[in-house]
Amino acid sequence: MSKIERFLAEDYKNSALECRRFARVLLRWGRPNAHREWMRRAIRYWKNFKHYSRRAAV
Repeated sequence: MSKIERFLAEDYKNSALECRRFARVLLRWGRPNAHREWMRRAIRYWKNFKHYSRRAAV
């Protein structure tokens, strides 16, 4: 829809991918609780990305 929504969609997507990448590193380090926390954060960012990307497509 607007430029700001397209920007938000892109920003949330990048944030979700970064959180997911870091969560996998934490799992490799043997930190399952921190991994769970960062994956939840990644999922929340991904949901925001889906929301704003649908709005930007209208």
